[in-house]
Amino acid sequence: GHRRQLQHCPCPHLVESPNRLYPCAWSSDGRYLVYQQRQRDTGWDLYALPVDASGRPQGDPRPLASSPRNQENASLSADDAWIAYESDELDGVVDVHIAPFQGPGGRIRLTRGGGRWPRWSGTEVLYYFHTRDRQLRQATPRRASEGWRSGVADGGVRASIVYPPEGSGFDHDPGTDRFLILQPDRPATEPKPPPPRMVVVVGWLD
Repeated sequence: GHRRQLQHCPCPHLVESPNRLYPCAWSSDGRYLVYQQRQRDTGWDLYALPVDASGRPQGDPRPLASSPRNQENASLSADDAWIAYESDELDGVVDVHIAPFQGPGGRIRLTRGGGRWPRWSGTEVLYYFHTRDRQLRQATPRRASEGWRSGVADGGVRASIVYPPEGSGFDHDPGTDRFLILQPDRPATEPKPPPPRMVVVVGWLD
């Protein structure tokens, strides 16, 4: 119903800023827009903008994740309880983090060594792309005291996923349980690239 109302109303200005803005996700009830904004001093930060039933802003944006590094590409669970996003604030490596969207509780660092493009399927299954082994993986919650468990996703594939400047490299279709992946368009006859090699230079002090 909310989406039908938005289709018939004039497009409102949701957020105006001299900074770059990029939308990430709508809450399931259509009352929050999660977006990222690039700040001069802190890089990409995440905000939630409350809107009314007609899709117009209602109040000021609420900061969700902000630090001197980047937080971006957010995704909301189906019940809006959890938000998952990318962040490189801990060691400069982009990893997937999970945090309550509105309720109490701290964030959880889900991946270590590289994770991108978190995408929820339903309430408790989170898919993401593990950049180290180039596989789609999934995470589900255990009991509160045990945190989250992660493993290769059902039907997980090794895929050469396109890295767009902003946005997602894949998505999950809950209706068909398919993965939709952006892949480079390469001719079938294109030769394989040569394997990487190491060059050792001796006597470089001379």
